[in-house]
Amino acid sequence: MRLRFVLSQTFQGLSRNLAMTVSVILVTFVSLTFVGAAALLQIQVGNLKNDWYDKVEVSAFMCPAGSATPACAGGEATQEQIDAVGDLLAAESMAPYVDEVYLESKEDAFEAFQEQMADTVWAQVPGDRGARCRSAGSAAGWRSRWGPGCRRSSSATPRRRA
Repeated sequence: MRLRFVLSQTFQGLSRNLAMTVSVILVTFVSLTFVGAAALLQIQVGNLKNDWYDKVEVSAFMCPAGSATPACAGGEATQEQIDAVGDLLAAESMAPYVDEVYLESKEDAFEAFQEQMADTVWAQVPGDRGARCRSAGSAAGWRSRWGPGCRRSSSATPRRRA
């Protein structure tokens, strides 16, 4: 008997305040929509983070001969400078962060550039100009992959940790 009375009063109150009922339903719907969107966004950000963390690759290119860059005012990088950067990357202090380190020669760097930019005009250097770009325009450098799941380029020379 009491239940019937409570339900009848509830429905009577809702029907008298129809505008308030509709506004409460709409506010609840919008709020729950935002909560659901935030939860889905958080899941997507986590998935993207997991996908990209194992694909980080850092390249450190040395100064080539004849560079006009202010950082390269000292000229082309010497073998000692190249070895010093390689030793730093292969050091034990970097072991938790770096999975793989390898040296990429000028020729390998130029070929990688042409392969990555194959559909652009500036990657297509014909004849003698191509040979000059290959020898002077690109620079030797170190590449390192950070995180799990790394694959090494077949043309690069790997450098083992000491």
